[in-house]
Amino acid sequence: MCIKYHNLQLFLILMFFTVFSQSWKEDSLVVRQILDTNGLDTVKVDDIAKKYNERINTLYFYNMPTFNILPVIIGELKTLTTLKICLTGVVKVPREIENLKLIRILDLSQNKLTSIPLEIGNLEEIRRMNIQQNELTSLPPEIGNLKKMYSLQIQKNKITSIPDEICNIDSLEKIRAEYNMITYVPEDIGNIPAFHSIDLDYNKLKHVPNSLIPFGLDDVRMCYNDSLVFTEEQKAAWGIKDYEDYFNRVCEAEIEEGIIKEQPRNSIISIRPCSIVLIVDNYNQVSCSVYNISGRKIETLINGVLPEGAHTIPWDRNNYSHGIYFVRYSIGNYSYSAKTVVK
Repeated sequence: MCIKYHNLQLFLILMFFTVFSQSWKEDSLVVRQILDTNGLDTVKVDDIAKKYNERINTLYFYNMPTFNILPVIIGELKTLTTLKICLTGVVKVPREIENLKLIRILDLSQNKLTSIPLEIGNLEEIRRMNIQQNELTSLPPEIGNLKKMYSLQIQKNKITSIPDEICNIDSLEKIRAEYNMITYVPEDIGNIPAFHSIDLDYNKLKHVPNSLIPFGLDDVRMCYNDSLVFTEEQKAAWGIKDYEDYFNRVCEAEIEEGIIKEQPRNSIISIRPCSIVLIVDNYNQVSCSVYNISGRKIETLINGVLPEGAHTIPWDRNNYSHGIYFVRYSIGNYSYSAKTVVK
């Protein structure tokens, strides 16, 4: 019995050193190899990696158009807790990503991914996953194994359904799934204990689960699903007659207030009487200016870098004459404009 116990201790010690004995230097060599594989020999490891206890725990590959290959050696960085690969040309995630057992934040947004490996379901420490703005058509059922995840962003893909297994994630609070091709949402999605918000705007829904009835219309977004039919129970709960009534009350009302949802890969802008609200999907360079109807710039409201999230930009219109104005804004490499009226 003592021999078996001793052997077990020895095995656990060996496992510990196998996973955690690699040094910052060895981790850096792995990152260096990933960069060199993609022809990024001028990028310094220190500029994209952070360390904790002499191991790399955070890694950013951001805005690297020539970064096309995520090699299998990514699985050797076993102490990573944050991995962000954004605005690259990556088309595939290797199955070896399952070795990153400590990952809590996984951001694979704005790439060219066509699928997510089944092994993603082995990353049980994930809290937030962002895979928006890729070319995904489906989500693996194994995503239901991510029991600690509270936020899932899948918007601006080509996804056709949300898997039933998503309902196994008791900690899930919100899903952003707008700008897809979704026709199916699990019937029990509203029964997830922590769940409180889902955005399904710009999809192909025909039916909304009754489990979402307790949610308000501000928490269940479903504008621009032209084939959507509400049940009698949903009509009574939400106080609407049909989809046209819902559209007039919710979708068109937002347009009148100046809230504009752009086409895929665009962010959201909300124009209010005293401010402009920008929702930035990722850390990015942002500029926003106001022009009159003749095209003359009246004012620059912001020109700088903003982190991910919602940002309120003050806009004092008291000195503006009545008339039509255009708000032109750029986020990263994308530029947009929106019309507003000062009354």
